[in-house]
Amino acid sequence: MDEKSLPEVLTTDEAMTLWRKAQRAGYVDEHYQPLLSRTQAALLADAIIPVP
Repeated sequence: MDEKSLPEVLTTDEAMTLWRKAQRAGYVDEHYQPLLSRTQAALLADAIIPVP
């Protein structure tokens, strides 16, 4: 999976900054897939995706 295959809401400048930080921290791989437990991955997703 690459940036082009992510939903638009996950490719904003702010979201991509968070993706890069998550990758450096070892939370997600180079395909934006979590390297965490399901619970931790859900918390990460909640932090990245803005809720209207």
